[in-house]
Amino acid sequence: MDANVFRDARGCRFPVPDVDIFYAERVSLPLSQQTLLDRLIAEIRWRRETISMWGKTYLQPRLIAWYGDQG
Repeated sequence: MDANVFRDARGCRFPVPDVDIFYAERVSLPLSQQTLLDRLIAEIRWRRETISMWGKTYLQPRLIAWYGDQG
């Protein structure tokens, strides 16, 4: 998806050192909600990690994906 979809988004930029954070409450996308959801499910490398609580190990109750600059 092209980063230009955020060009017209109204929002605010947070002044945090060494990061670039922009919050947009609503963004108009060229895809339907269902198409977008289907693509996110199919194309993102989701994973489910384990957590330990009170001496027992459980799978987290959600899927996660982590993205960022390498290093």
